[in-house]
Amino acid sequence: MNSQSIAPRHHNQSLKTNLALFALFFATMAWGASFYLVKVATLEVGIFSFLVWRFGLAVALLALAFPKKVFKVSAPCLQGGWVLGTLLFATLVAQTVGLQYTTAGKSGFITVLYVPMTPLAAWIFLKQRPTWRQALVAAIAVSGLYVLTLQGDNRVNLGQWWHEINRGDLWTVLAAWLAALHIIYTEKFTRLNSDSIALGLWQFFFCFCALGVVGLFWNPTGGHNVWNLFQWSKMSLFLLIFNAVVTTCFAF
Repeated sequence: MNSQSIAPRHHNQSLKTNLALFALFFATMAWGASFYLVKVATLEVGIFSFLVWRFGLAVALLALAFPKKVFKVSAPCLQGGWVLGTLLFATLVAQTVGLQYTTAGKSGFITVLYVPMTPLAAWIFLKQRPTWRQALVAAIAVSGLYVLTLQGDNRVNLGQWWHEINRGDLWTVLAAWLAALHIIYTEKFTRLNSDSIALGLWQFFFCFCALGVVGLFWNPTGGHNVWNLFQWSKMSLFLLIFNAVVTTCFAF
């Protein structure tokens, strides 16, 4: 192989890498905006009803856009979709329950601890030893997140945390660990399945099924779920479409 054939391949690989980084940056912005948007919608229509319709719409959109992904699915893809969908469902439920019993500042800080937990989980479950760069970045991230989330909450003091831990904090710690597991197993199953769109579709399908079953029989927040879309306001419908298309189909 000569240098002329190597150069285009290297250029294509660099382009793919840059596109992947841009996509992750865009997904981060979309997820950041969705925290407030989802809160607005769920206050009106309920948490489980919003999540069920969000993932149900995401499944429908992907199935319509890529119908072959539904009918030509492999066993490894179904297995990966089931594992990732279950982890995603469990993460959403644990975080939602935790929010009912702890402050927003503590919930935000604990949840984003999945940043340092991710390389630690990869070490425990996949035997991938974290590098010193990962440890350094995790420490910087935790410090920055503390400044952003806890300093604005006068009731939160790291020195008093061990005396003020409640069940909401423990639920949120569980959510952070589940989020870390979801990330490392997403990498694992994405490498095993070349068709990431099919993997995402079946992940959403299994998450949708789990949310629907649990949402019909369990309401941990005590609020009212509005299942009929015709009773939703235009704003809630717009936020549903935004989250299904941008923060679910694209970002995941």
